[in-house]
Amino acid sequence: MTKITLLLSVTTLLLVLNSCNKADDAEPQYGTIGDYVWADANANGQQDTGELPLAGVKVVLYDGAGTRKLDSTTTNSTGNYAYEKLVSGSYKLRFTAPTGTIGNAGTGSDATDSDINSLGWSHTITIDVSKATTDSLRVNKQVDAGFRAKTSFAKDVNPILVASCQPCHLEGGGANFAARVKHVNNFATAKGAANFILDRVSRAQGAAGLMPLGRARLTDDKIALIKKWIDDGLAE
Repeated sequence: MTKITLLLSVTTLLLVLNSCNKADDAEPQYGTIGDYVWADANANGQQDTGELPLAGVKVVLYDGAGTRKLDSTTTNSTGNYAYEKLVSGSYKLRFTAPTGTIGNAGTGSDATDSDINSLGWSHTITIDVSKATTDSLRVNKQVDAGFRAKTSFAKDVNPILVASCQPCHLEGGGANFAARVKHVNNFATAKGAANFILDRVSRAQGAAGLMPLGRARLTDDKIALIKKWIDDGLAE
């Protein structure tokens, strides 16, 4: 009886040790964040046919508060990137805008929407490695970033001023020119008076101070373009 009990005890010990070794050797569980970065040519926040991927865009991984940098990578030749060894937790991404562009947010939650704001920040992304690899809480490959061209004075705003404001704001165009700011064809003065210009062109038809003076109010899309120029940082 003593021998049998001893053998059973040894066998139990070996099983326990073997079980521990298997647990120690188990593969760690990870999650993934990734997807695609592209040039949003029509600035609608959606991936459309013919729009091109952006290679070499820096994508920085932060903690969920966006205060602690955890890792950094860049997009490949097809505009894709991935962080594939993430533990459970909350994360944010920041995408560095290519020269002359700005982050452009999508309007919904579709998989082809851009998921960043104008500064290139994503929303907070939660990873839970206890989920199946088919669950987006563990493998989230829908964090996309679209970048549109920044608006500029020369390309976008000055043509509006030339077409609508030139009669009053071009030298020789009015008797009171000296008392006015010369915005047309002058980036420095237009930049300095940008909010003043937006206020004046945004007033209702017939309201005091509406510009252009004595003419039809600018269309909503032109007013929106001037506002976008201001929001984009008043590029020349």
